[in-house]
Amino acid sequence: MKVFDLHCDTITALETVQTDLDNEFSAVNLRSAKSGNFEAYAQCFAAFLADDYRGEAAIKKWDRIYSWFERQLALYPDKIQQVRCGSDLRRIEAAGKIAAILTTESGAAFAGKLERISEVREKGCLMTSLTWNGDTELAGGVYTPEIGLTDFGKEAVKEMERVSMVVDISHMCDAAVDDFLKIAQKPFVATHSNCRSVCNAMRNLTDDYIREMVDRKGLVGINYLIYFLREGSPEQAGYEDVARHVEHFLNLGGEHIIALGSDFDGATVPESFNQVGKLGSLYDYLCSAFGAAIADKLFYNNARDFFERNL
Repeated sequence: MKVFDLHCDTITALETVQTDLDNEFSAVNLRSAKSGNFEAYAQCFAAFLADDYRGEAAIKKWDRIYSWFERQLALYPDKIQQVRCGSDLRRIEAAGKIAAILTTESGAAFAGKLERISEVREKGCLMTSLTWNGDTELAGGVYTPEIGLTDFGKEAVKEMERVSMVVDISHMCDAAVDDFLKIAQKPFVATHSNCRSVCNAMRNLTDDYIREMVDRKGLVGINYLIYFLREGSPEQAGYEDVARHVEHFLNLGGEHIIALGSDFDGATVPESFNQVGKLGSLYDYLCSAFGAAIADKLFYNNARDFFERNL
């Protein structure tokens, strides 16, 4: 089994408590990854900025998280290596190391400065969301549904596409997504979002957005957060709820855009797969439900192919 996860908050969480990846408590850690015995493992590590970080404070926070990410690479060079372009994936996989992809959660990291985009990209950040839940200099988040893409946001999207930084629409409000779709020229990603038709949460995607992503050859990471998996009794969310979202994506033609977007270390997820080392049980369930070919696309192949095509 191979695993490619589009979103976790692990590095941000570890920087906050000054702990390294070789621990026993975070959902993503070196010990749990080893116990999974994966043939290949690619993990996107998000530098997350909460909505109270703006301007210079956002820059400083992002830089601290980035330094902690660098520290992990330096501490464990035989176990983990950064991906800087799509062609790195197979090389790192062949070396038996974790392929670490740096991403950013919230365009507040740019602090309203276009030049900051290229600075972040030069440090290896391959993907960035425009918002978290609130609005940023770029766009409105799900807590500010009346705010679309700002003028700066439109320029930022063009600049992100120019420097080959993938845009992540997770957390954006519908008005901002609608504006984004009018100007986007390259494929984009929703790193950790599910189907709104299956679970009516604003952070989940409408069927129209999913169809757009299918048409534009994008990528969607299924989020394990219990509140985005299941309505009514989210504490009972589990394998079958992931399967319901997968089935809905498939019914909309999404066989080639589905991926994993765990939200590990940033969300409450089902206990049965609450660490990366437990993903084998979820994989087995989905193999039984949809066959190994679909499960392999979901768990690894679609994400690898997207990154190889677009980076």
